[in-house]
Parts: sequence; structure tokens; C-alpha cells
Amino acid sequence: MRPGTGAGGPGGPSAGGSVAPHEASHDLPLADLPPEDLRRAEAAGCRLTGLRAASRHARVHGARAGGRPAVLKVRAGADDPVGRARFAREGRAGLALRHPGLVETLRCGPDWILLGDLGVAGGPAESLHDRVRAAGPDPAWAGRLGGVAAALAHLHARGIVHRDVKPGNVLLGPDGPVLIDLGAAGFAAGDDLGAGEIVGSPAWMAPEQIRGHPPRASADVWSFALVLVHAASGVPAFAGGADAVLAHRRGGGAPGAGFLGAGFLGAVEGLDPGLRRLVRAALSEDPAGRPPVEAFARPAAAPRLQP
Repeated sequence: MRPGTGAGGPGGPSAGGSVAPHEASHDLPLADLPPEDLRRAEAAGCRLTGLRAASRHARVHGARAGGRPAVLKVRAGADDPVGRARFAREGRAGLALRHPGLVETLRCGPDWILLGDLGVAGGPAESLHDRVRAAGPDPAWAGRLGGVAAALAHLHARGIVHRDVKPGNVLLGPDGPVLIDLGAAGFAAGDDLGAGEIVGSPAWMAPEQIRGHPPRASADVWSFALVLVHAASGVPAFAGGADAVLAHRRGGGAPGAGFLGAGFLGAVEGLDPGLRRLVRAALSEDPAGRPPVEAFARPAAAPRLQP
């Protein structure tokens, strides 16, 4: 399994100026930074300002590029051919995409991606995951996430499936939520990278992803519906560690079943009728029965939870 735990660094729409190589300096002591990351920052024409996140697959640094805040994502972990190809493809795909609901890719190399930054007041942008955990759920999120749905529709129109839609991959910028991290993305027309491999985050992926099926836009629709319900109600569809959730779901466990995600089905029923019907359809076991993600981007998909 290749879970969607890559450190998809905080980023967002931001113009990236050209930076001369000699401007690539660093605010951190050189001894505290991996030498390969210093080389990558030099190639990207930026200076690093702090490590923000790290996983088995990537490290994410805050950075400055051309006087503007930026984010440098670098490849980490074992040098396997699939991981290397997937990272390079992530950078290329990002360069080809421009949408207000997506993080902006400024430039990329074979093992680094320079992204715009959504940081507010000098700090990294908050994720939807962190906001719900800190401030609690808010029924208004049912409408505020329409821009993320529109960003997914933008991907799907170009044959790209995100495959890792989850609260941690939604950043809250000054102009609204932004979807980040194309590290798990696949192509609906055919994807020979890790064919049959489970890609995504077990608590948020569609049932067919658990089975290793090829990428399809309908999988993102399922995941988006889970994110929307969680943001509005605070209730996850599946709770627990990744291994426990994966084992539960491989055994046929449905959202809200057993001790995992207790209360999720009640949260769905608490949505107002129009949105409830849309979410129910999005959670169909049959991918063909799910609506297109555009349905969530329309004003009609902005109702509230019933009292």
C-alpha cells in the first residue's frame, strides 16, 4: 500500500518571481538542514525558512522566493522507481494546472517542487483538519467547500484523479479553502505507476481504492462527501489508526459501522434534505451511481445541518 501520507506542503495561489541562484540562502543553521535539501533549494532558486512537515515520502519546507513566501516540497525516502516517477509527475501536473481552488506550482525539478504559499501573518496556513479539531465543526462548511469541489472538477476535466481528498489536504487561505498535494494523483485514461496498488488515506478513500482499482473521478466524489460531512458535523466516517481502518474496510466495513466512525450515519441524516440526498448518492457503493463532483460546487449544495 502507498498511503496518502506524503507531506503535501502548505501552499496556495501566489505569484512566483524569478530568483537568481545566488539568492538561495537559508534562515536555518546549515547543519540543521539535510544537505540534499540545500542543493534542491539552490536549484529551485529559494531560501529555506523552516521545516514544516515530513513523512516517509517527502519533506516540506517554508521558503522565500523572489521576496515572496513559498513552499519547497522535496522527495524523501527510498529511491524506488515508482516513487521517483510519481513525484516528477506531480510537479509536471501542477505546472499544467491553474485554478483558484488549487495550490499553485511555481516551478519544479526531478526531486523538488516549489509551490506558492497561503501563509497568513508569517505562519503556515491552517488545514481544515486542524480547524475542525481546534474550533469544532461548523455546518457552514457545507457551502464553503464549493471551491474545493470546483477544483476537483477542474482536475477531472483534465483526466486527473486526486485520490487523497481529506481534511489535511484542504488549506484555509485568505480567499477560501484550497486543495493541495497531487502526490497520490492518477490518470483516468490509464495509470501504469503502481498498478493495482492501494493509493490514498484509508479513512477517506473510496471502496474501490481499497481494492486497488484504477483511478476514477467517482472516487474523489466519495472522499469529498466524507470531508464535507466531517467538516459540518465533526464526525468522521472511520475512526482509528490507518492500519485498523484499513483492516476494517478490507473486511467490508461500511462508514459508521461498528465502533469506527460511530455517529457518521446520523450526521448524514442531520443534513438538510437537498444536501442529504447528494451525499447519500456520493456514498453509493457503485461508482457509476455517484453524481459528478460539480454537483457540490453549485450554490444549491450549500445547505446547513438541520437542528
